Amino acid sequence: ALRDREGGRVFSYGLDHSPAFRAFLSRGGPELTLAGLHLHRQVLGPYTNMLDGLPAPEATDLTAFAPRSRELEPANFEPQGVDHLLPWLRNAAVTRVLSLDPLTHAELVPLGTVAPGPPGLLIHLYAVESGWPRTHVACRVIEERDTERALLRPYSPGFDPQRDVVLEPGRASVVDGPLAATCTRGRARLLAESAGEERIEAEADASGYLVVRGSYARGWLARVDGVPAAVL
Repeated sequence: ALRDREGGRVFSYGLDHSPAFRAFLSRGGPELTLAGLHLHRQVLGPYTNMLDGLPAPEATDLTAFAPRSRELEPANFEPQGVDHLLPWLRNAAVTRVLSLDPLTHAELVPLGTVAPGPPGLLIHLYAVESGWPRTHVACRVIEERDTERALLRPYSPGFDPQRDVVLEPGRASVVDGPLAATCTRGRARLLAESAGEERIEAEADASGYLVVRGSYARGWLARVDGVPAAVL
């Protein structure tokens, strides 16, 4: 079920770099524009996922208003390059992948295919093996000296996506006390989400950090049991 909150996000390869879609266009025909728009919707191309309320990771920024440069180079959207994309998918809490082109990788589990309408095309659905959770309680803090190094650390060996959080030492000034967490175990569960709010149930046996895998935006506010809390 693509709508399952506990199931993570859905990543779509879209149409821009799809060999199957280019082959479809090359066949010609009077209804290519309408069929192309239909396929874009069916494969949950960027922004059409919002019509169905399905969480997806970042894609091409169509507005050019994003404060950071694109995380993915165009080559990462080529279906044959899925091996290089898998670490990013996990860090974005992606657990399902859609593609008009068949994908071959030991860590992608085929779930089935759907015929979207135009002849000769299939939408392939895969599960990402050992996907990372959208939210968790971190009981171990890893410190990095700057933001860029902190953002890259989850891709390094030894990082535990169920337990770790990466922070900068300078962030200690906005929290009470040192950065260290004292818990040994904890859990978190996403209860509800909308474009403007997420509600998460979390508990731990001592102090820790609630980690949410999502793109940060200035203006985010956090409350714990109704009390304002710092967003790092």
